[in-house]
Amino acid sequence: MISDNGEKSNSTRGIPSLLLNKISGLLKEFNLLIYGTKATELLTVQPRDLVPIKYMLISSGVGQTLVQGYRNHLNQERGDEETGWLLMGYREKKHAVVVAAVPSGEFREASSTHVKFNSQAQVVAGRLLRQLHDKLEVLGLFHTHPGRLRHPSSGDYQGDIQWVKKLPGKQGVFGIGTVDHESPIRGEFATKIAINTFSMTGMRFDWFSLASGDSNYVKVPIRWTLGEDLAKPLHVVWDAMEIHAGEIEKVLAQQAKATCGITQGAAGHQLTLSIPLAGSAGKIIVFIFKDKVQYFFEKNEQLFAVDIQEDKVDRGVYLVLAELSK
Repeated sequence: MISDNGEKSNSTRGIPSLLLNKISGLLKEFNLLIYGTKATELLTVQPRDLVPIKYMLISSGVGQTLVQGYRNHLNQERGDEETGWLLMGYREKKHAVVVAAVPSGEFREASSTHVKFNSQAQVVAGRLLRQLHDKLEVLGLFHTHPGRLRHPSSGDYQGDIQWVKKLPGKQGVFGIGTVDHESPIRGEFATKIAINTFSMTGMRFDWFSLASGDSNYVKVPIRWTLGEDLAKPLHVVWDAMEIHAGEIEKVLAQQAKATCGITQGAAGHQLTLSIPLAGSAGKIIVFIFKDKVQYFFEKNEQLFAVDIQEDKVDRGVYLVLAELSK
């Protein structure tokens, strides 16, 4: 049943299918080599005029995300486990610029010695980021060690040395976070204690690079640049994204013109799916929250609520299609 009690929402921007294929392939390759054998699609990096990374730039926003995120993690029930962030940004000829940090997610598989990120949520996150910043690339990852091992482990190396073959220049950047009891604490200010290391509020961050063929990680000098964390807008919808990521991916894969984005509604920011129908028949709009999913039909800039109670987004979309076909 359809009723005229919906609220008009900002529509999401369209994403070219070629661009979606590129980011999906990139993140699925990351999943295959780091998270498991779930993904099979490979990304071929186009040849570019790159030399080995001489240094890396970290945006102040990403630095804040890592510091605050690690601090919050230590205070949680799972604080004795590893956690991490996927690093995205721009690969310049001689350096890497990290401008986005995508969380590993609450649905990550982790212990005190390993972490596997929530790959489904990161694929959806990658779609959203590339929709707004189409030149973003995966550059590496940052993860924590509960003990005092301040460099990647031999286990890290076994996965990373295979994965970097698919990164720009066949090289990636890697950060390790540990609790720091030795360095002086200077309030909320970061202290650079080595060319590749900074400490802040009792936490230490060490940075390395690894290229295909390297026998070990190399310390990479770090520099700061003013800028936001481009992944921060995802934080407000992250819970909903994690819960429904697999369902969202199914809809995006099966509906060629479907798009996903973040829109502003009466209750704040919301994860939004938009599925255009054939011709000028309108489109299906789905508002996705942590604890509920709402379905609407939009026609001639009017939004009609669809009375369907279905928490699984992909099922709900096809129930709406069935309702509209009556």
